[in-house]
Amino acid sequence: MTPLGRAVLGAAVGGTIALIAHPSSRPYFFGVGNFDSGDRIRRAMPDFSRNLTVPRNLDDAALWLRIGLEKTVRNEPLKAAELKTLRQLAAQGQEKDRGNAFWPQAQAVLEAKAGNREEATEFWRNAAKRGTWNDRQNPLLQSAVAALGSEKNQAWPYALLNMCRNHASATAVERYARTQLSRANLTSANGAMTRVEVIRNGELIRKGGRTMLDSLVGVKLVDLAVYPPEFMTVSRPKQLYLGRGQLYQTLRAEGMARDIPTLVRTFHENDAWSTIVSPEEAESNFREMAAKAAIYAVLPGAVLVTALVGAVAMGFARATGGGPRIPVSFTIAAVTALTALAWFSSGSLLGAGAVAVCGAFVLYRPRHERTIEVKGLGPLFQFVIGMLSLCAGLSCAFWLTGRSVPAREISASLPALPDWWIDPSATGALAALFVSLIGLVAPAYALVYRVPTARVLALAVKWFGSFLFFGAWILILVGTPLVISADRDLQSRLSKILLNEPVYYLTDGE
Repeated sequence: MTPLGRAVLGAAVGGTIALIAHPSSRPYFFGVGNFDSGDRIRRAMPDFSRNLTVPRNLDDAALWLRIGLEKTVRNEPLKAAELKTLRQLAAQGQEKDRGNAFWPQAQAVLEAKAGNREEATEFWRNAAKRGTWNDRQNPLLQSAVAALGSEKNQAWPYALLNMCRNHASATAVERYARTQLSRANLTSANGAMTRVEVIRNGELIRKGGRTMLDSLVGVKLVDLAVYPPEFMTVSRPKQLYLGRGQLYQTLRAEGMARDIPTLVRTFHENDAWSTIVSPEEAESNFREMAAKAAIYAVLPGAVLVTALVGAVAMGFARATGGGPRIPVSFTIAAVTALTALAWFSSGSLLGAGAVAVCGAFVLYRPRHERTIEVKGLGPLFQFVIGMLSLCAGLSCAFWLTGRSVPAREISASLPALPDWWIDPSATGALAALFVSLIGLVAPAYALVYRVPTARVLALAVKWFGSFLFFGAWILILVGTPLVISADRDLQSRLSKILLNEPVYYLTDGE
């Protein structure tokens, strides 16, 4: 090797070691073998894990209320003692956090659950007079982020934590508001007051919601309260504006015209929010970011494992030296391993059978074998083996990525996956199939050149391992910095979405 070649090799080896050992890039390589990070992140989020402790502050009390409200949303029964405790926590929250409408809204829902309709209405009216709405999830999310280990600088934990958010508070309030509107005579003075209270409570949720789902509940409540009774089941702009005009007339007739300027401002802000922010687009955008974050988190490690597979193949070819015979026991073991990989990764009997048949062809032995030394079989042979190594390497990398904790956690939590998401079960079977296709190539060339199949197989495995190893190595050196850069960008965006999704899309979101 020339001095320049040694210098390039030394730089490549040093760069690889630096990437694997550096604290900022190390998680991207070792994450592919980390099997407990998902559970650890979920345990750090009490709303998801239900690890409730005795409330020590307002954040803990809000957590208890969210869990209780979630039970009401699911129509699960609440014991009398549980309901009493939750009502007490809501009352304490109102005393300590006077400006927050979350507490009286929660108590209104709980009082209605207990059958105290008049008390519930009073708390609902009181909530409409508050200045903010905050379900106090962010402090717990920030604690969960602080408890992250080596994954803290990666993007996927932020996506997972965002999907662990509890939306039961806003959903329970929406149900209660709909009940209030359905019971009221909306054209009377009391009905007009009920509509104004729903609008104000909805406005507070829209402004204070930290997720698109919560803020959207507030937007819907504001619109729902102004529809004329005969159009409450129809959502059209014309009926919406007719309802607003009718509400203004009712308020003037009942001596409540002082509320109209505030309502006009609220409606304008509601329309602006609905125009600027698209919940459907935001959901699609989040799915894309979460799926990319799951792949970026372990892709360098998956490519590294692929390179190691190539190195093992090179070592095996060198160790065997291409003897004239292939041990039957070794052939059976190798084919069985590939067949098992195809079966367990895809569950397809046809795919596993194809792998077994292709692999078994290496036992073929041409007649009248020549004893010449097999050094090279032409560029076409190298091209075919190169294509097989490329396809097998990509399939192996995608299979390892899809089977990793980030990919499993994200794919299981997302309601729908992006169209480009690749099923890991298919890629595992494809990797085994591409490797087993060497069992077809080697006997074919052995038959044409009338040389022992074992020698052609050794040469094929050598080229296969070389292409796989050096291709993956180059990809690690060139691609890892790009992957980390893209993941850090996602981490910055997902961390903003985690703490306040509507603000992200109203300011610097895409």
